[in-house]
Amino acid sequence: MQLHPVSCLLILAVGLLIHPTTAVAQTPAPVAPATASVSGRVSHAATGQYLNNARVAVQGTNLVAFTDESGTYRLDRVAAGTVVLEVFYTGLEPQAVSLALVPSAAMEKDIALAAPPRARATGEAVKL
Repeated sequence: MQLHPVSCLLILAVGLLIHPTTAVAQTPAPVAPATASVSGRVSHAATGQYLNNARVAVQGTNLVAFTDESGTYRLDRVAAGTVVLEVFYTGLEPQAVSLALVPSAAMEKDIALAAPPRARATGEAVKL
């Protein structure tokens, strides 16, 4: 049996409709956000002593570091751009420090924490 050319085209068209091929666009792989690192030392502003176990956190994230015996901290994989470090040590005034981080760079930032205003003004000891 020999098919007419129009019949062949019709069969081909129906076959394509029944089994369509879809073009899949490739989506580019997500680009990792640019990051930087921050390190430094935390000290007592009045005495100059380095503070052990001061908390240094990047505001709005879960990134937290605690200083060691020499007051040193390090935060890696911090999103580049403007960030705020929140620094806390029991008995001293907390401090928020704004930094502009450059992608793939390491920034060093030392921070000195002062006594609360009331303790500075009167010389009283802080009660815990």
